[in-house]
Amino acid sequence: MDERRHSCRVAPTQETYVCISGNRTARLMDITPHGAHLELSSALNPNHQCRVVLELEDETLRLTARVAHCKLTGFQSFGSGGQLIYRAGIEFTGVDDEMAEAISQAFPPPAPEPAAKPARRGPIKVKVNVESFERAAASGEREAS
Repeated sequence: MDERRHSCRVAPTQETYVCISGNRTARLMDITPHGAHLELSSALNPNHQCRVVLELEDETLRLTARVAHCKLTGFQSFGSGGQLIYRAGIEFTGVDDEMAEAISQAFPPPAPEPAAKPARRGPIKVKVNVESFERAAASGEREAS
């Protein structure tokens, strides 16, 4: 699949929530300095602008974003009531270098995994117990007669 993102998506290491347009809370699924993937309980209208408040350890970022897509993905049941679950992709607009750097610092990309050992190629040594084959052959001949 073609990756069209400006930078690598990073999933938060702990549950992180953002405030959308002042009155909705959404769980942050992953983020880049250019956008985010959210999970929320009400739909966002595609191509509409929204305000996003992201609380970081040492500062609060107030961003504007365009809703790229929003889809109903499921239903979650808790106790007596239930709740629809939506997933939305938003694209940050007007992000300056300082904001992008703050997001990158707060959500660093994961450390690369150590390279896997390359697959073994070439001949493989196999040890064959010839005596067991000879015994099996001899017992087979006795049973056949």
